[in-house]
Amino acid sequence: MATNTFTPGTQFGTVNSSTNPSQKIVLSAPSIRPLSPSITAQMTGSGSGEKVLLSAVIFVSEANLPTNNNMTFDINYLVTDLDKVSIYIASQDSFISSNVFYPFVVEIEFSPSQVPNLSNNLSSIKVINWDSDPEGSRGTTTTVKRPN
Repeated sequence: MATNTFTPGTQFGTVNSSTNPSQKIVLSAPSIRPLSPSITAQMTGSGSGEKVLLSAVIFVSEANLPTNNNMTFDINYLVTDLDKVSIYIASQDSFISSNVFYPFVVEIEFSPSQVPNLSNNLSSIKVINWDSDPEGSRGTTTTVKRPN
């Protein structure tokens, strides 16, 4: 059931993703909350050409899995400090409890200089699997890896 969900921050855009149904994760008991995403963040380039490559695995409950295995995620950002940003990833459906989850890879590329109030010294990113119930939302923080 599609719902309009308020997501914090400024809209970044949308990302389409698909999954392979054979790559499901089965828990021993149903989860009543969304699962935390798994994330990596890598800085590339230098100076004004710096870009962040963010890869997040969002786990979608079997009850929320679309019949075509394709999903569109809304992406918002919120700068929480000069060197920290939170990325909110939301689907159009409210979370439904399940013990079976499917991984969807969401990849985002952005330049820190294009995000207002964010410095090029970006040190960490928090990715939040956003749910219509904010207390049910789950997040993970990672350090942005820089080239050697």
